[in-house]
Amino acid sequence: MLCALERYLLPLGVVLEGKMEELMQGGYFVYLLLPPCILVKQFVLRAWQDEAVLIADGSIFEIHGDEDAVPARHGVRICFAWEQENLLAEGLRRLGKVLANMLEPESCVKWSRCN
Repeated sequence: MLCALERYLLPLGVVLEGKMEELMQGGYFVYLLLPPCILVKQFVLRAWQDEAVLIADGSIFEIHGDEDAVPARHGVRICFAWEQENLLAEGLRRLGKVLANMLEPESCVKWSRCN
């Protein structure tokens, strides 16, 4: 999964919450922080509509009163506990495709706050 993250998402400006070597130790998910100009809710919607990848808006994982503990509202949460490695890699490839499309100048005006 880390190889797929490095290949498909990090070059597009996605930032991983936490250190790369610690991401898969003792947990079941990672937070992916999207480029600042991408609206998370639109990314989640496009992932489902365009690529049939269901991901969660990170804000639904915030804890009332402790919203700043994890910058969840600026990204998505990916669970790696239930899927096979090859399916995770394929899902991340598809998410990269969605993000790349949203970062194109003509798409950026419609789907983000770049301008």
